[in-house]
Amino acid sequence: NPYNDCVKEINKEDSFDSDIYKQIIRKTGKYDRKACFLLCLNRYIELECQCYDPTLIHDNRTKMCIKNNADCLSFVYDTFYTSDFYKDFCNKNCPNECEYDIFSTQISYESY
Repeated sequence: NPYNDCVKEINKEDSFDSDIYKQIIRKTGKYDRKACFLLCLNRYIELECQCYDPTLIHDNRTKMCIKNNADCLSFVYDTFYTSDFYKDFCNKNCPNECEYDIFSTQISYESY
């Protein structure tokens, strides 16, 4: 269900019952849904490739991916958002924040 309940207190581990949610708080000090999905992607990599991508948030539960894992990693990155793992695990375990900040950037310049 993509319309799960939102989490009001994003810095409290007991605000939502999910291991992956709690891991994000332990690693970063507060919950962030994008970070949760990155950790979830790494869980999918662990499941499919038996390694983790060190460039993403991870919890060192397996060995680090190396060049030999490149084909598997390509498959995972290509299929993650359409996978049942994403739909059934990540969406359920990475809730929305009730409030979050959106920042926009603006570039201006002046010619001399």
